[in-house]
Amino acid sequence: MKKLLFISIVSLFFCNACSFHTHYLQSNSTYFPATNPDKVEIYSHAPDREFIVIGSVAVDVFGDDQSAEKKLKKEVAKIGGHAVINTQMTRMTTAGSRSGLSGVAVRFP
Repeated sequence: MKKLLFISIVSLFFCNACSFHTHYLQSNSTYFPATNPDKVEIYSHAPDREFIVIGSVAVDVFGDDQSAEKKLKKEVAKIGGHAVINTQMTRMTTAGSRSGLSGVAVRFP
């Protein structure tokens, strides 16, 4: 019984300690050089300026909203994005505090 409890606790720890990220580039998307993550902007809507859609991006981290935002900016910068639009935040608190953030990576001409 103790062994099963130990395995359950360790499994729960590892599931909560990891984070994931993913991005899906549009099929007609061109390659863009990486940008500075500190300069990536986050919008809850589409901005009132022209932009090029690079693709969808999502992150899930163990931590708060700022941790998710920092990770999202890093991932968007890797694919050459200047901003993330139409962002959505998710939070899970059942087995620890997790935050998720997703949106559409864009580049300004």
